[in-house]
Amino acid sequence: LDPVARAHQFLTFSTPPLLQTAVAEGLGWDGQWYVQMAQEMAARCEYLRQALMAQGYVCLDSHGTYFLNVDLQASGITMGDADFCEAIVREFGVAAIPVSAFVSDAEQGRIVRLCFAKPETVLDEAARRLGQARIILAKR
Repeated sequence: LDPVARAHQFLTFSTPPLLQTAVAEGLGWDGQWYVQMAQEMAARCEYLRQALMAQGYVCLDSHGTYFLNVDLQASGITMGDADFCEAIVREFGVAAIPVSAFVSDAEQGRIVRLCFAKPETVLDEAARRLGQARIILAKR
């Protein structure tokens, strides 16, 4: 661990030069680009929300993020968030993140988050697969 600790010392206190260049470039962009990107992301979030709701999922409000949270229990799924995420990636090819992974409590929760920063075709397919998953996994 000693070499890793030494490398960590320098990585946490310095920004990679290419990242600095990218940030400087981005700061020079027209402000309209950021407005348009925010609008596009909000539209994709709503697109995924509607697609998941059509499949019987209950979605929570999502602001200032690339993730849409789903309430498993309210969606009729009794398994924990980590078990659900493992099942959907293995059985249905959809990746989600259990929100319980971000808390120190070892118990599983009931909220999962899905990234909506994807093309609509990908969101459509994910919602379709998650619809199948909800039917099958709600019985477990």
